[in-house]
Amino acid sequence: MNTNCFKTTAVAAVTLLCIFTSISISAQTVDFKSIDTFFKIADKLSQNKNVKKSDWKKLYKTAAYQKLKINQSDCKDIREAMELTFLSKNKALCDSLLTAPYSTNDDDYYLKLLLRNCVNLAKNYDDVKNVRQSYDFEELKAQAIRQFHDFMPGVNDSVLSVPNIYFYFFDPDCYAIGNSIMLDFNFFYRNPQRITGTLAHEIFHAYRHHFLDTKNIYSNALLDVLDRIQDEGIADLINKKGSEYSAKLLTELGFPIDLEKRYLESVANCSDWISRLDSLTLAHLDGAVSYDTYKKQIYNLISSNAHPVGYHISQLLVKNGLKAKMLDSFYNPIEFVKLYNSIAESEEMHVFSDRFMSYIEELYSKN
Repeated sequence: MNTNCFKTTAVAAVTLLCIFTSISISAQTVDFKSIDTFFKIADKLSQNKNVKKSDWKKLYKTAAYQKLKINQSDCKDIREAMELTFLSKNKALCDSLLTAPYSTNDDDYYLKLLLRNCVNLAKNYDDVKNVRQSYDFEELKAQAIRQFHDFMPGVNDSVLSVPNIYFYFFDPDCYAIGNSIMLDFNFFYRNPQRITGTLAHEIFHAYRHHFLDTKNIYSNALLDVLDRIQDEGIADLINKKGSEYSAKLLTELGFPIDLEKRYLESVANCSDWISRLDSLTLAHLDGAVSYDTYKKQIYNLISSNAHPVGYHISQLLVKNGLKAKMLDSFYNPIEFVKLYNSIAESEEMHVFSDRFMSYIEELYSKN
């Protein structure tokens, strides 16, 4: 636990004020309503008190869950995970679910994931609640800004923004939605220092989005796919410690082991993945595949690969001394692909075809 963040001192306050003043950032929202409502219901359940339908509805209606756009199935899984964890009568059933085989192919995969996260939170319940009350979340944001500046010195501070932060209970992860960061509180609790990097990662996304030619990028599936690879690949350099670490972290957080294996397979097969994207695009250009079919194919290809593929490419660029050039064009996916192509052969990776490169340049310059 990073004890420095617990210090609410005059020095920290002055430091934070100076940082926000110098980069023209106004204080953003840190919303605890969802996790606080979670705690109230958990307290009732652990005391075998009645939880009304209105209590559950109040939880589901919190801003965090509304931004996540949870559906009825999600609501059911959240409630079931909490009741299995905090109601003493459900201990045997809870234990059996925790010891049962577990994979992303299971029909009840998401329930098992939430259950593991909820049980982990319950093990440290009193301390988790104490952290909620005592942690210096403003200093957390200030640290994230400093880490972002360290990664990208010389940024345009006038457009730098700190996303709003919403704490809740869900899967042990973090999501960026618009100008908001959705953060599972137990994910934060288990390693606050890791969250500093996560916030810096999300600040990069928000900063990059300001410069992105969104109308052009989102007008074509291929540009969108390449943009995701660049966006996640560069951002991962801020807070990841290598592909193997990133993969093992998934299992450490409670995700099934097959997800870790798939991540490492994506890295190992990165060259084949790039070759597949190249060949699918050429088939589309030849008229063998309609745009709608091609669009589905490449979105399926990227569905779980943006992070491992993008991060692997970014690491190769850094390895080859191209970090500065990569950051100079951090919002241009075409330049990112060009940089990759310049070192692909020496790294024994697939080199995008000339026809592919001409096509993406044409797409990017259309608007």
